[in-house]
Amino acid sequence: MTDRRKARRCPHCGSARVAEIVYGLLAPNFWEHHDKEAVVLGGCEITGSDPQWRCRECGAEWGEERGGDVF
Repeated sequence: MTDRRKARRCPHCGSARVAEIVYGLLAPNFWEHHDKEAVVLGGCEITGSDPQWRCRECGAEWGEERGGDVF
C-alpha cells in the first residue's frame, strides 16, 4: 500500500479510520509487512468492480476498480 493511494476520510461518515481492501490469496508473511488497522481482507474472488476502501467505523465501501494489483 502506498501513501498516494491512501483515502483520508470516509465519504459517508467522515471517519479517518479507513482501510485499504486487499483481495486474493495472501503470502504467508503478509501481516509481517502490513499494518492490521490499515488493511482489511476482501476475499479471493475478484469481480473487476471491487471497492478499494472500507470505513472501519460505518462499514461503507467505495473506490475505483483495483486494476489487477498484486499483493
